Amino acid sequence: MAFPRPPKFGERRMMLRRQLSPETLSEASGELKPTPTISAPRLIYIFNHETFKNDLHEPRAGSEKDVQALRKTFEKLQCQIIEIKDPTLAAVKEKISEIERKNFEQQSALIIVLLSHGGENEMIVASDNKEYSLHKDVLLPLFKNETLKGKPKILIAQACKGELEADATLMKHSPNEYVKCFSSTEGFKSYRRASEGSLYIQTLCKCMDELAIEKDFLSIMDEVNLKVDKDSSAKGYRQLPCYTKAISKKYYFR
Repeated sequence: MAFPRPPKFGERRMMLRRQLSPETLSEASGELKPTPTISAPRLIYIFNHETFKNDLHEPRAGSEKDVQALRKTFEKLQCQIIEIKDPTLAAVKEKISEIERKNFEQQSALIIVLLSHGGENEMIVASDNKEYSLHKDVLLPLFKNETLKGKPKILIAQACKGELEADATLMKHSPNEYVKCFSSTEGFKSYRRASEGSLYIQTLCKCMDELAIEKDFLSIMDEVNLKVDKDSSAKGYRQLPCYTKAISKKYYFR
């Protein structure tokens, strides 16, 4: 008696996608998912501050490794990647202003990744050594875009530099449907190797590769934070990622 051939890996993946498609999920589950009319890929903007004017800040060797990992991971998830390389403060504000006016009606979410040195109170260093605020200069303009209303706005900050740490202070104003993910908690440093990229971004991409089909984004970030803490501690240093959120529904990349 012949037995049916077991499905190959790619076939199992497609079967899982069909089983977990929006049509098979209950509306009562409280999960945020794209409607059938949303066909455009999610947009991901990467602000990659790798070198700095007059060498006032150390070049971020290994940052390109993070960009490569982000591209590989999110393009598999049908996301469109837009990299802004070494933007000055003026270029950052110009691009954010462009995003503020852009039509996102066919997008289910917006993701902005910031790779740079960082300071207290969520400050990010631009490539002309001027600082900008993750909350005031990046997140708040997004709330003015009516086509992003009710959609997740996900900010991921990898900021590391000597005594400068990424800050994760909660803000007084909390418009909903956003997540701010930080590579470290205030008082802790972020780590990056020239040959490998940063521990945080590389771990995030690995977890997304393994879990994006079956788990929601915040559940994946919980895995990322725990793994970075564990792996960094095993190597003799401590890095504690964290996130702040004001989001009412689960969001999936499937």
